[in-house]
Amino acid sequence: MHRKLADIVRIIHDVYIIGVLILVFSCIALALISPGTKICKLVWLILIAYMGTGFMSEAVLGSCPLRLLEESLRRRDNPNFSYNGSFVAYRIAKIFKIAQPRAIVITVSFIALVVISVVVFVGMIVI
Repeated sequence: MHRKLADIVRIIHDVYIIGVLILVFSCIALALISPGTKICKLVWLILIAYMGTGFMSEAVLGSCPLRLLEESLRRRDNPNFSYNGSFVAYRIAKIFKIAQPRAIVITVSFIALVVISVVVFVGMIVI
């Protein structure tokens, strides 16, 4: 039962991450195609709100609540389960069947920082 619930939480988390990526690329595309339009501003504001919820939960809880919930459910099924890093780094390691060294966590964090910086820069130009 806990494993199925953990799988559902993982799917919700995957959808959240995919949503962020879609919003990032939509924001960049709209800024290039039609900067300053209402739709461009709206997508950028939605992205900032979307990412803001993630950052606030990290700041308040020290981790994403979805990650904490999934890890808790998986530990009930397997007491030895651990992410050993971020959700995204863990998923990348799982998808590509590679070990999850510290370098992956650092690389994913750096890429996220670059993407967020680009989005904020583009947003400042658009708005």
